[in-house]
Amino acid sequence: MSPLLLLAFILIAHSSKCSESLYRTFNDTLVSVLSKDLSSVDLSILSYSGKGLNELGHYETCIRDPSLTFYTIHVPTSWFQTHIGICLPNTCKADDVQNFFNENLPDSHLQVGSINSIPYPPSAYFILLMLILLFILGFLGIYLPSRPQKGFLTNFLYCFSLKANYKALMQKRVAKDNDYSSVLDGIRVICMVQVINIHCFSFKTHMAVYNFYEMVDIFGTFWGKFVYSGSYCVDAFFWMGGFLLGFLLLQEVEKKRGKFGTLGWILVFVHRILRILPVYAFFLILYNNILPSMNTGTMWYNTDIIIKDCDEYWWTVLVFMNNFIPSGYGNQCLGVGWYLANDFQFFVLGTLLTVMYYRTARWFSWSLQLIMYIAGIIISYSIAQAYDYSSFPPSSKNFSGGDRDFYHIHYTKPYTRFFPYVLGLFCGFIFLRYYKQYISKETDTHSDHIASYIILYSKHPKFSYIIFIFGIGLAYFLIAIQFELYENTNIPDLWTPWQHYIFLSTQRLLYGLALSCTVLPLLCGKIRFVSSILSHKVFSPLAKLTFSCFLVQFGLIFGVTASQNVGMQYYALTQFRDALVCVVLSYALSLPVYLLVEAPFANLEKLLCSAFTGNKNR
Repeated sequence: MSPLLLLAFILIAHSSKCSESLYRTFNDTLVSVLSKDLSSVDLSILSYSGKGLNELGHYETCIRDPSLTFYTIHVPTSWFQTHIGICLPNTCKADDVQNFFNENLPDSHLQVGSINSIPYPPSAYFILLMLILLFILGFLGIYLPSRPQKGFLTNFLYCFSLKANYKALMQKRVAKDNDYSSVLDGIRVICMVQVINIHCFSFKTHMAVYNFYEMVDIFGTFWGKFVYSGSYCVDAFFWMGGFLLGFLLLQEVEKKRGKFGTLGWILVFVHRILRILPVYAFFLILYNNILPSMNTGTMWYNTDIIIKDCDEYWWTVLVFMNNFIPSGYGNQCLGVGWYLANDFQFFVLGTLLTVMYYRTARWFSWSLQLIMYIAGIIISYSIAQAYDYSSFPPSSKNFSGGDRDFYHIHYTKPYTRFFPYVLGLFCGFIFLRYYKQYISKETDTHSDHIASYIILYSKHPKFSYIIFIFGIGLAYFLIAIQFELYENTNIPDLWTPWQHYIFLSTQRLLYGLALSCTVLPLLCGKIRFVSSILSHKVFSPLAKLTFSCFLVQFGLIFGVTASQNVGMQYYALTQFRDALVCVVLSYALSLPVYLLVEAPFANLEKLLCSAFTGNKNR
């Protein structure tokens, strides 16, 4: 039976204006058909509505008729979402239809999405005024001297200069001899592309895809590995965050001999918060207040993918606790916010570990690192076992609902994801020893025998290749071992439960180890043909755009997918096409965000801290 007819019977049984309109329409149609007089038959409701799952019908044609309205019926499933488009008389309101479902099909959990346009809130004008102000400040800065030396106001305006910020963006850092740290630029860009790639897939699971039952089959192909392996790129960003903190903070601590003082440590955290918060808050306001009003359509009601829980828990995003509040479970405000929450929590942990590394015996820090890994594996394994989670993402075990959801309980928690960050942190410690010995060539009074051995083998003409190949091989192993799960989706018990638990509890550690083994030889000047590619000047500006791009791409991909008012087909080719388009658009849109928001506020933070501390060279 057509979903539309089923809905009609339900509605007809209920007394309301909506039901009366439907009854009259169907009765007139039936009488005309029985009398064989089809000239007066109005089949618009039937013809404009979808006839099956993920068939959205003819939305634009339906709403052109002032007597009709359109709704999208959401049919909840575990991972891939399904929808039905339905055209109804305009006497049928969204609340009426939802109430009918709740009363007549309470176990179906069907949800009605309204396509009515939402007016822009007053905050939209605030965003507009802010952008105009930033444009004005940016253009005023163009007419300032290249490097103003005096006057706080002049330096303040220079922070917003479009010309200066663009020049800084395009300027590649001049590396010293034996300094190959620019390989991180290439890694950062490649990981960002992969994040966009997997988000292009994950957003489609919420949209109307005709062949939704075949979507997971792409993972069983060679190209599918490039999709599901994208989840590890988040761990790569954690690794790089830990590496930079370990190298830069330890360098500063050693320079000041640990005498930061209370003000110094406060400024460490203030710097980190102010580096993230302006752009983060900008997108929080943009997505929560502007995005729902930017468009209408059959899928646009799905903005909850991005801003669910924001009305109540928006403030948790700004204090980096959205992965725990409420009730230790977390919320879904600003989707990708869980990553930045973890990143800041790791920053606090990394700062403590850096101080401990400086003030205690080296063997103690290295031993504590191992203890942390063991404890993390035990915690992760225990959680996976307690909730019977699967390492196969679409598994129904991971979508139990309530307070058992894999995403909130396991995926977004710092105690299951800290492994790459801590590994990156200690690699940063190692690189500082290398930096002092081979780049700055200063006397290193803070020796570390373990770090020295790692540097020795990472620089060795033969062992460096062995370490590099081992790292690549381990990373590929983690990706390839999952292939049989995606290739045999019809065999739910292909892996035993304990195999799932072990994989879930060790994969982050193993990937962090793989990344460490891959990157350290490159940082030490080996595998030059690889480092020369990753250090290419084209990656430098793109790497600087990464943070803005990370926040842009989430809303952009939603906009691209949710703007389609008809169902779509999903194949490997469409995945590649959409990912390519979204990569180009995400980086293109991140440029004005960087020039107008990210770079100016980063410059302003440096200016204010310099004025506050009296350090002009900050």
